[in-house]
Amino acid sequence: MNILKKLRAEADKTLKELAEGTGIDQSTISELENDRRKARLNTLSKLARYFERPVEEFEALLDDTAPERSRRGGLASYAKREELKKESRLQIKDKQAA
Repeated sequence: MNILKKLRAEADKTLKELAEGTGIDQSTISELENDRRKARLNTLSKLARYFERPVEEFEALLDDTAPERSRRGGLASYAKREELKKESRLQIKDKQAA
């Protein structure tokens, strides 16, 4: 079973709820679930954040021809960069609160 379809079913979410929670169009989610479309890294990142899973779990949905994959060095380095960005944002918020 497609990882996205599986996670959505486990979370008991409708397409509409997932679309609203991620900012991804319902038709895009449906096409991803039914293997009629591949995703870009930013879409996978949104899904990973929503389901609180590592972006690598969504690799089967990745569009291998998307330019950002080769430019950014694959999912592992992309996930690490996203993690570092998140840590930086938290540090900035902590400094502002102090």
